[in-house]
Amino acid sequence: MVTEVKFTGKFRDLKGRGFKFMKLFASNYKVYRKDDIWIWVAHGGYVEFEDLGERSAIVIDLVLKDKYPVFEEDLFFPQWDKPFFKKGEPKTVMIDRTTNEVIAYDKFVERYRKRCVTLESFLNIKYSGRFIELIIHKRHLDAIKEIRDIIEVI
Repeated sequence: MVTEVKFTGKFRDLKGRGFKFMKLFASNYKVYRKDDIWIWVAHGGYVEFEDLGERSAIVIDLVLKDKYPVFEEDLFFPQWDKPFFKKGEPKTVMIDRTTNEVIAYDKFVERYRKRCVTLESFLNIKYSGRFIELIIHKRHLDAIKEIRDIIEVI
C-alpha cells in the first residue's frame, strides 16, 4: 500500500517547470506549488495534492499507473449537441476515509443507491464524513504526469 510521495529532484529546478515558490504560515514553511500540487521543502520534499494530505499518494499513484477513472467515451445530454464530458476526462471520485478505497462517482452511486430506500438516506451516506469527494480536471492529471520523473511513490 502506498503511503506517501517524495520529491527526488532538485528544488531549484522547480521554477523552470512552472512551480511557484511561497513561504507559508508564521514558520515560513517553504513550498512550491503548481496546479494544486504542493511540494513542501520543510517536510523533506513531501508531495501533496489537492489538500488530501496522506491520501495524496493514493491518487497520485493511480494517475501514474493510468488507473485513475476516466470517461471511456464522450457523454452527451439529449438537449446539447456538444459532449458534456469528453473521452479521457477524469471522473469525480469518492475516497473512503476508513479504507482509502477510491471509487468512481458513478460506481459509488450504483453501490449505495441499492442500499438506500430514499434519496435522503443516500445523501446521508454521501455526506456522513466517511467519504471525500474529489473533483479533478485533465490539467491535474497532466500536471502529475509531468513530474513523474522527479517524484517517487513510497
